[in-house]
Amino acid sequence: DFKNDCTDGTDESMCAACDFEDFKKCGYFNDKSASFTWLRQAGRTGSANTGPDHDHTLGSGNSGHYMYIETSWIKENDTARIVSNKYTLSDNACKMIFYYHMKGDHIGSLNLH
Repeated sequence: DFKNDCTDGTDESMCAACDFEDFKKCGYFNDKSASFTWLRQAGRTGSANTGPDHDHTLGSGNSGHYMYIETSWIKENDTARIVSNKYTLSDNACKMIFYYHMKGDHIGSLNLH
């Protein structure tokens, strides 16, 4: 989570830190069998009254990136999947933390597997 919770900083130094600031997207990729795809975005989304105003990590006034799906034109049971390679636990203190924002008329649900 980019915050030192341990006084010596080992909670961050021994774990993989990742954000979406480069086009590699931390190795995440869209599942080609899904109905639609995740998009990398900075600032507001193109649809009115949806999405966050800015990236959570860098905050407002910055051009931080996040991943989102455009749900304005999806049909019932459509899915978008973003996939990662398997993460190897480098230390027992490591944990995956992510922030999500769900706003709009057709957001459906968020499922993690």
